[in-house]
Amino acid sequence: MPESSGAPFLFKMETRNKIIFASLAIATICLTGCKHKVQVTSNNAHIEFEDTLYDYGKVTIDGSKEKHSFVFHNTGSEPLVINKVATYCGCTEADYSPKSPILAGEEGKVTVTFNPKGETPYNFEKGIIVFSNAENGSQSLTVKGELVWK
Repeated sequence: MPESSGAPFLFKMETRNKIIFASLAIATICLTGCKHKVQVTSNNAHIEFEDTLYDYGKVTIDGSKEKHSFVFHNTGSEPLVINKVATYCGCTEADYSPKSPILAGEEGKVTVTFNPKGETPYNFEKGIIVFSNAENGSQSLTVKGELVWK
């Protein structure tokens, strides 16, 4: 074979190496050459739930409400503040206590109420989101069960 048949292969390798070198150089400059450093301060409140899923089992469609309380602990070193508890279905309500900041080492609860009134039989799974100042962010809770006729 003539010499030129190997040239495209070498050119491709050389081009690839240049691209890799340029990418590494740009990344190094960006990571080490920044003059402005951003300091992130951590809020040391930390929320830990004893459980995040509750199964009501079989729930009869008779208008009676089902409740469950999810217990949580502030395992951080700063006060924990619950900002909001959100549900995504009109058949599910949630409330929390205490409303005041939860000190390090203390506990609270999120009480979820499921109201099957007007529903038909089906397997349900409802999500609840707890928003707080905890360093581990918002937390998801779930209640589920099976709706059955009385």
